[in-house]
Amino acid sequence: MKLYHFPAIACGLITLAACAPAATTVDRSASRHDAEASITMKGSLLQTMLACDGGLFSYIAKHEEELATVAPLDNPAPGYARFALNVPGKQGKTRFQKGLSVGGIETKGFLYDLASDRSSIYWGFYVAGTPAEVAKSIRPLLDTKQGAVASGLGAGGFVRLEWRIDGRWTPLAVAASHGENNGDLRYEERVLEISEDTLPDGSKGTLLACSLQHNRTPLSEDLLRGIVP
Repeated sequence: MKLYHFPAIACGLITLAACAPAATTVDRSASRHDAEASITMKGSLLQTMLACDGGLFSYIAKHEEELATVAPLDNPAPGYARFALNVPGKQGKTRFQKGLSVGGIETKGFLYDLASDRSSIYWGFYVAGTPAEVAKSIRPLLDTKQGAVASGLGAGGFVRLEWRIDGRWTPLAVAASHGENNGDLRYEERVLEISEDTLPDGSKGTLLACSLQHNRTPLSEDLLRGIVP
């Protein structure tokens, strides 16, 4: 995972167990879905993630029965669920136990990593293919109302960049593979990015992830609502 803004954050990412409340884990690996080698879902699951808000976690909760066959789920709060971390020695990673095709994109795992000081959080899907292939696949699913999508994403980079100004998310123009905010760290920042990464099974693929950060200072509870229970 490429962390463009604050290299020190990479050292501050911690396993979720150290910073999250106790959760109920739902494991339906012995369910009727076991006979299936993979499951297919509509693009709605991926669209909720691409919005980079709490919608993804409520969506997982609403489709708990089906998604719990892909990997065990944690349910730390009503109406909220996420994939349980299950990769030993790999902070924030979930390896899917079976294939999950979403809108034609093959997802292989999940990322959920919250900094110990709550100054940043990253979440998203590990997917098969190169950044260029994934960028092409997700483009029709993106809501352009959140801002223009960067071009030239062949090698990965920032897909979309927003700042929180006067209580509202404000889109900014961003060049792929850069993501700098001209040194202005006054604002809370929300980024959708795509990068080449190592999948939870050890193979090469792509990480499609959202992030929130604010100059290494704790993010507000309002900003984390629906994302961190």
